[in-house]
Amino acid sequence: MNLLTIPSNMMTLIERSKHGVTKEEIKDLQAQAQLTNDQLAAILHLTPRALQKYQPLDVLRASVSERALALAQLYARGFEFMGEERFLRWMNRQHLSLGGRRPIDLLDTHFGMVLIGDELGRIEQGVLA
Repeated sequence: MNLLTIPSNMMTLIERSKHGVTKEEIKDLQAQAQLTNDQLAAILHLTPRALQKYQPLDVLRASVSERALALAQLYARGFEFMGEERFLRWMNRQHLSLGGRRPIDLLDTHFGMVLIGDELGRIEQGVLA
């Protein structure tokens, strides 16, 4: 299953987090989000080596699955609103509203993901800060 297409219904996300996502699903998300192995590992709070050791059908633990699902929800929202190319460029550019940081560099914490989601909401509403 493509993680970008999972409904944003909270109960669905909770259940998927508990049951886990597969390494194959995470690799598909990595390709769609154009993340390096190091970036993805940092976001998922794994070492690159730990991420590589999983086989395609291995199910990752709940905490890693939850982070992958949160990342997928963020990218799905950005892709829908901005389009894939534009969103990927936006994620890799520095923004004054983020203290001169790139959104991609803030995804390794829960608060960073929330901040990026909030920033997307402001852009969607036409509020530029």
